[in-house]
Amino acid sequence: VAPRTPVRISRDGLAISPTISRDGILLAYTSKAGGGKMHIGVRQTAGGQPLQVSRGGDDDTAPDFSPDDTQIVFRSERDGGGIYTVSTLGGGEPQLLAKRGANPKFSPDGKEVLFFSDDIWAPEAYIVLLLGGPPRRLCPNWTTFSGFWAPDGKAVLLLGGRRENQDSGPRWMLASLAGREPSKFRLPGDNYSGWRFPH
Repeated sequence: VAPRTPVRISRDGLAISPTISRDGILLAYTSKAGGGKMHIGVRQTAGGQPLQVSRGGDDDTAPDFSPDDTQIVFRSERDGGGIYTVSTLGGGEPQLLAKRGANPKFSPDGKEVLFFSDDIWAPEAYIVLLLGGPPRRLCPNWTTFSGFWAPDGKAVLLLGGRRENQDSGPRWMLASLAGREPSKFRLPGDNYSGWRFPH
């Protein structure tokens, strides 16, 4: 099969961290259009004019669509940093979901958000309800850098390692939301054997 030619769809300056809506119609991304701070932009994958859905004097990054594509969750530097939600159509002010945190991901049912602490030396995984309440920490004995929801929403695939054994380097693990210790999960092409945690 011949490789396909990529089609450029953003032409408004720096555009990074793209994510596509579940129906494939919309694209959300971090944009630095016109210079200045980074904000969340949304546009149709077929083209057209972009819509800026976050504004202000602080950087906004790492967007993710809700399963019904009506909301976007993202990381913002405003007020000391945190996880925020905003309407995909840009109506209203972004709403704080959790203080601090980075790389948020909506759960498959749209009721929760997975995110990670912004401590680069000892990052941790958390889940917070979209309706509010204190975040719940996953795998308290582990340092976790990033991860993704399982399709059924009952587990999370995490990249990390035990706190007391960081010299072994990080690995992929599957963590149940029931609170049990995570199990090792081997991904095809996994090449983290030579990687080490920062000291």
